[in-house]
Amino acid sequence: MKKHILVVDDELSIRMLLENFLADDYEVTTKDNGYEAMAWFQEGNQADLLLVDIDMPMINGYELTESIRKQPGMERTPVIMLSSKQKVLIAFDLFQQELTIIFKSPSIRRNC
Repeated sequence: MKKHILVVDDELSIRMLLENFLADDYEVTTKDNGYEAMAWFQEGNQADLLLVDIDMPMINGYELTESIRKQPGMERTPVIMLSSKQKVLIAFDLFQQELTIIFKSPSIRRNC
């Protein structure tokens, strides 16, 4: 059985890029905002890894991750955060004993 990755990003091009890149080896579900992701979890779904955009409208990546971590079985699920505005950042929260890695989102140029 393939591992399941949830991709949450408000940019369609990023969701499509990640899904196309990962789909051969993983089951991939994509959601375009934090509310859709939370509804997906409330339906009883779970993921083995989360790829979450930090800078989303309504619920940002930090808020979404905090909410997901409260879901039964999701407390220790790895989260990789993506940001088009931040450079690579590695932060270790000693209190929570959690490692968060933030990657800069790939730039996708549109030819007009």
